[in-house]
Amino acid sequence: MDTFFRSNPGMSSRIAHHLDFPDYPHADLLRIADRMLEQRNYHFGPGAREAFEEYIGYRITQEHFANARSVRNALDRARLRQASVCSPTRIGSLVPRISAPSPSRTSVPAACSR
Repeated sequence: MDTFFRSNPGMSSRIAHHLDFPDYPHADLLRIADRMLEQRNYHFGPGAREAFEEYIGYRITQEHFANARSVRNALDRARLRQASVCSPTRIGSLVPRISAPSPSRTSVPAACSR
């Protein structure tokens, strides 16, 4: 919003109240990611949480970082990549670092064979 107000100088004075929402701390973003995955019966596979933690650390420093929205977008992209791995034409490709559903529920090969 700051960028918007700077690009349109008269707009800021037309809005009476401005609220500042600070970015979530790194640890909270990881908890948000865990919760989002859990709600969809996914989990991080071996090494994936560490890779995602590294990604979040990098992403926070980038322009247009959007807090939990950036986390959701990254997880959605990972799920789409996994779906393409599980498609019949892609069996045998690299398995993405986020695996789902969790092995306690169904293994990834079983999910791919459906």
